[in-house]
Amino acid sequence: MLGSLTAVFALSHLDRQILAITLNDIGIEFELSDLQLGVLSGLAFAIVYILLGFPVAKIVRPGNRKILVTSALSVWSAMTMIMGLANSFATLFLARIGVGIGEAGCVPPSHSMIVDAYPEKNALEH
Repeated sequence: MLGSLTAVFALSHLDRQILAITLNDIGIEFELSDLQLGVLSGLAFAIVYILLGFPVAKIVRPGNRKILVTSALSVWSAMTMIMGLANSFATLFLARIGVGIGEAGCVPPSHSMIVDAYPEKNALEH
């Protein structure tokens, strides 16, 4: 479980870095302004991530965490694919919002699963 969740976190960070690395090329290909690039790389993702992260954390229950992580990862993966197929700023923007939704659905339940699997008592003994 820890290995799988670590891979999800690694992919999450990789996703953010790949967009940052390719942002200039995306801007050139789609003829985007600096404002559009800023919205795409920051606002579209961050606002949704923040707005959904707290509600998702509130609904996390031990019985539904795996389903929530799997579903969120599926949404995030599909939206990443749509970003690769995008042909306009609007498509890129909406897909980036979808990536934020997916990633926001992964983090809170993942943290909850890790905390339950490795209680503080065990961490202090090692």
